[in-house]
Amino acid sequence: LVTFGDEQMTMTSARRYYERWRFLRKLGIPTASSMRVVDEEHVAMGDMTVDGSAFFGKVKQLAVRGEVKTGRRRELTPIERVFLGVDPKTIKREIARVQETAWQKGIRLAADDEYDLLIRPDGSFGVLIMDITNLGKRRSEKYDLLLSERKVLERSIDWLREDLGKLAVTV
Repeated sequence: LVTFGDEQMTMTSARRYYERWRFLRKLGIPTASSMRVVDEEHVAMGDMTVDGSAFFGKVKQLAVRGEVKTGRRRELTPIERVFLGVDPKTIKREIARVQETAWQKGIRLAADDEYDLLIRPDGSFGVLIMDITNLGKRRSEKYDLLLSERKVLERSIDWLREDLGKLAVTV
């Protein structure tokens, strides 16, 4: 098994998760804004959506895709409209920056849930690494691997935008 920073295999799962979080923050890799260990198995994170912000990552993408597959049409929520108003190229540049930072620090992001996109009501956003349980050590210096992974990350933004467009009721 892989450890990061001050994480040790003898620690409880909650403490190991917390140590990974601290490690990422020390490296300047954006993740949850706050965290504390509650007990041996649980951590608590601050609510980053209390101001009306919302996450647009894997969970949102799967939910929207499911709605589209059923043929559902609905009004988009205000925060979904905000998401569609953010320049996707700007989001992709930030994804690339975060991924590059992790890569340069020897970290490979989780293969199936690399990042979460936090969209704020004012149109600002953050690319956050939230799946820190499944981080890996970068095992290759091959930059083309980084670029191929980045294309997958960038496509997920396009797919979510397309699916929201299919879901939206046009007036």
